[in-house]
Amino acid sequence: MATHNISQTFTKRFQALGTTVEGGIRTDAKAAQMVFDEIEQQVKTFESKFSRFRGDSELSMLNANAGQVVTVSEDLMELLSAARDTWLMTEGIVDPTIGQALITAGYDQSFETLSQVSERTHNTSPAPRRTMADVDLDEKNRTVVIPPGMVMDLGGIGKGFLADRLIRRLEKISNDFWWSLGGDITVSGTDADGQPWTVGVQDPRHLEKDVYNLKPPAGCWGIATSGIAKRRGVRNGQAWHHIIDPRTGQPATTDIVAVTAMAPRALEADVAAKTILILGAKSGLTWLRRHQNFEALIIKSDSTTVTTDRMTRLLQIL
Repeated sequence: MATHNISQTFTKRFQALGTTVEGGIRTDAKAAQMVFDEIEQQVKTFESKFSRFRGDSELSMLNANAGQVVTVSEDLMELLSAARDTWLMTEGIVDPTIGQALITAGYDQSFETLSQVSERTHNTSPAPRRTMADVDLDEKNRTVVIPPGMVMDLGGIGKGFLADRLIRRLEKISNDFWWSLGGDITVSGTDADGQPWTVGVQDPRHLEKDVYNLKPPAGCWGIATSGIAKRRGVRNGQAWHHIIDPRTGQPATTDIVAVTAMAPRALEADVAAKTILILGAKSGLTWLRRHQNFEALIIKSDSTTVTTDRMTRLLQIL
């Protein structure tokens, strides 16, 4: 792992994954430009290969061939294997097989396009109840079979998975950086003043302002927020949001409006935030106690908050 005694922070910002991708790194100008170019290319390649909204993506090709044996790339097999692992870790709560439920709910196109549409007609017939247990992954031969009618959606873990890949590249340049994939954030080291990076936590009811500052401890941390305030809309007169409870196939009914989770890896933080949100405060805390490397701030629908002890010490109320 390389280190640089450089005080200047270089930043990069671009649009991809249906959101804003941005970050900063403390290094020299030449190294910063090189790693920024590589990261932008890596992010856009990831999107082109694994987006459910692109008809020519490898994921769309897999979905189009449901019921058949499909040979996939090493990258897609690694992503699907990670999806299976998170499905097991969350006891089925984070499930990549909910694509048809997302479509039925109303999330059938990239959100920056969907947000321009307030009302559309759609077939709301329920999809067959299948889970990751019904997906045949043959890692040795790199083949996949998904059941007929199943639509895989890897958006639930994709940003966290990609962030962990980007971290490995950034760490070769510097120990001091931050990176955000639409709000899923990774921080490592310190800023130009030698202080921990400060991460703002949004008010879920007023997204234009922050309610807390979070200062992670030394090391590299993934920080992710999952909530029901952003990606939502109206379909057939019914309000919907994009967090699907795989147990019902419907947008999750929960007493939580937002969860901010922190973990040693970005994917773990992403998965923890979604799991707690779907389970609700009581069951979410029970699940969290079984994963003691994770920290969380839970904002409930009645505006009360619940935090793990360590997270409480890292938060500053604004």
